Amino acid sequence: MVSLDGFISWSQESLKQKKMTEDDNFEDALDNVNEADNIIEQGIKIADLSQHLFFNNKFKEAHDLVEPVQNESVYHHHALTALRLLNAVMTFDQADFKIALESGENTVKMCDAFLNDGFMNSLSEAFESNKYKNWSDEKCHALLVRAEAILFKTAALVLSSGTDIFAIANGCLAVRESYKIFEKCSKIVEKKVWKSEFLKNEFEYGAKCGLGVYQLYLSVLPPKIVKILEWVGFRGDRDAGLSLLYESAEANCCRSVFSKWFPMFYFYIVQYFMGTVGEIKGLNCTTTDEHLTQLGNLFKGGAIVEINNAQKCIIQGDLNTAISHLNPGRHSFQNFDHFIYWNLYWCHGMLQNFREAKKYSARLLKESKWSPAIYSYMHGLALLELGEIDEASEIFAKVEHLRQKVAGKSIPDEKYVSRKASAFVDGKSKLDFGFLELAYFFNYTKTGNFNANIVEIWKKTNERRVQNLAADSEEQAIYLFFKGLFLIQSGKPSEASTELKILLKTHKKLKVEKYILPCATVELGNALRIQDLNVEAGKCFDQAKDKFSNYYLESRLHFRCHNYKSILQSATETNM
Repeated sequence: MVSLDGFISWSQESLKQKKMTEDDNFEDALDNVNEADNIIEQGIKIADLSQHLFFNNKFKEAHDLVEPVQNESVYHHHALTALRLLNAVMTFDQADFKIALESGENTVKMCDAFLNDGFMNSLSEAFESNKYKNWSDEKCHALLVRAEAILFKTAALVLSSGTDIFAIANGCLAVRESYKIFEKCSKIVEKKVWKSEFLKNEFEYGAKCGLGVYQLYLSVLPPKIVKILEWVGFRGDRDAGLSLLYESAEANCCRSVFSKWFPMFYFYIVQYFMGTVGEIKGLNCTTTDEHLTQLGNLFKGGAIVEINNAQKCIIQGDLNTAISHLNPGRHSFQNFDHFIYWNLYWCHGMLQNFREAKKYSARLLKESKWSPAIYSYMHGLALLELGEIDEASEIFAKVEHLRQKVAGKSIPDEKYVSRKASAFVDGKSKLDFGFLELAYFFNYTKTGNFNANIVEIWKKTNERRVQNLAADSEEQAIYLFFKGLFLIQSGKPSEASTELKILLKTHKKLKVEKYILPCATVELGNALRIQDLNVEAGKCFDQAKDKFSNYYLESRLHFRCHNYKSILQSATETNM
């Protein structure tokens, strides 16, 4: 094992070789590392430094700082696992998730070796006895890191599984031990006599951060799944989870930056995807918006900050400003570009600037491995909107053959785009509403909630295209669905309710576009919710889940129903 002085010397030399600028304050950071009293404290500070490098677009430097000394302590290796998980989250590449998973497993093994007093064989005994009162500060941190490493492993498993509810639930069950450790750590912190106030502070807010992540994550799951998980000891509570994370965010600890970023991921990505952020009378994320401003000041020009700034603008319907934040190629980590290309495609597409959108779907096809089938379909839609029919047809013909399987199962999104592409190739559909349909599934149509121009340009487009549909075409139902959606966004929820009820009454027996009926039921519930008709709205969300089945993207709609109902519940509690 490298000595403490030897590691500090290596760190200084490493950073000198990379010619870090004075503006980044790395000299001060290294001085801070030099003052560490032991290898665990030093590992915490190195982990924090690598995190700051990462958020400052110095991705390679962050990795190079930690990778050569990953075996120095549980925190050194844990920092490497965190970097690998962040990389996997940005690329959504199965190979990257596998690397993150293996790294997490190695971190757990290091923690087990540090705890080696039969801890693994008598976990409950160790907790219930007073043994932990005599544990060293370092040993307590090995316990905390073990819980986080299991959480990281689970994140890699769950995020790579898509929207499979059962895969997500199984992931939760697999990490029950991690959750229980965080709970015990929150009790240990006050009962143990700490030698180091620094390590006590890091331990206390590390436990709060971990519990906050779990509670926030579990709050997204449907009630039936949550009840099962609560039975085995879990708890899902959005407000409690956010409160714990916000405490950790303000604690000036090595997990503070993560505690500010995770709610951004929750609100700007997960809840936006689920439909409740960026919605009229949707979730409030004021504190997270404030934290984004703080991180923007701390990491000026950082890719993660800019992506979140763009996402916030998308939520607000300000797509032109969002585009200004999405600048590919300005950093050394190419995989961020894929996420940027994705959002640029949708921003330009929702503005009907399909010539620009086409550029970014082409880049995704060329550079990203996530889903060639979905990227091809997106590219074909852009070509179709530009009138390049023959080229679009060629692209659509390839979609079916580009489908992938994860753990032997087809990906629902890919099954959907394959069916749509095949319908075009076979002459069964002109995909007049193809772009809007896919935008709805990824929730980009909701940009019209706060941008009247988007609503108007698409209303006019749809009204023109419906004239070419046969009277008995099932795509008439798609037209009516978007008509109702745009009425909601135009501030006319009562009229939208009427249109959606007509759709549900007159198109009861759709054979191909079956998904329209549950989607229309959800949007009817949303229109009623906006009118404060909460009881009727709740019934619609329940009907959407219980009345319809066996349609593409069913799990996604169930998530949205659950999250809309959580808004109704919050409104009810507020009015009590």
